[in-house]
Amino acid sequence: MPFNYEVKCKVCGKTHHMHVELDYQGSDEREMGPEQFYYGEAELNCACGKVLKIVIEASEYPEGADLEIYNIDFENCTRVMS
Repeated sequence: MPFNYEVKCKVCGKTHHMHVELDYQGSDEREMGPEQFYYGEAELNCACGKVLKIVIEASEYPEGADLEIYNIDFENCTRVMS
């Protein structure tokens, strides 16, 4: 499951495009079936020397529902909202 973000380096202000692919991590049985968990991260070396990183944690419950991102961290960068 791919996610694309435009981010800005907190140090130099340069804008970058980053791609995060989520991978299946496992599931827990719940009342309406399994809750499936996904995780993904991406890193990019900015020209200023900082490593920019995005970490995403998401789940799907019940099965077939829209993916819910319950945690997203931007390290050394901020998301650019268009």
